[in-house]
Amino acid sequence: DPHRFTLFLTTGGFGANHHLRYLASLSGLIGSIQVIVICGRNARVLKAVQGSLARSGLQGYAEGFSSRIAEFLQISDAVLTRGGANTTMEALHYKCPILYDGLGGLMPQERCTWRYFRDQGAHLLRHPHDLPGVIDQWLRQPNTYQTLKDTLARLNPDESPPDFIERLLH
Repeated sequence: DPHRFTLFLTTGGFGANHHLRYLASLSGLIGSIQVIVICGRNARVLKAVQGSLARSGLQGYAEGFSSRIAEFLQISDAVLTRGGANTTMEALHYKCPILYDGLGGLMPQERCTWRYFRDQGAHLLRHPHDLPGVIDQWLRQPNTYQTLKDTLARLNPDESPPDFIERLLH
């Protein structure tokens, strides 16, 4: 549904995630949001996520390993991910607000992206029940969400290589 808030939950290729815990926390937002869930190469988690979606009534789509991350980021209103550089940079490129999965803490290589994007308004979720509060705030106060989108747009200006070189030289 293009008019419904879309949350994209993604993970690394091997499927280390907290998807089921986050999906369970969204019960109060059924009817207001929809989800796209990527489970990596973890077939067990994919099956559990599909079952959870079917039982919960939460509108969503789930698949295993995917080469369509860029497409999903373009149609999503926010992405919930670990703090890895690849998904974070793709989210920045597509101006998709980032919610960082901080359950169990951050790994050292995730801390640098989190620190940078924290200063730009990204959220670090330390408990599954933190997620619906953030989304609910965005739904009730669209200006808060738009401010975050505008910040991402300023971090990623559309410029051509000659524009970039010109800016560097002056």
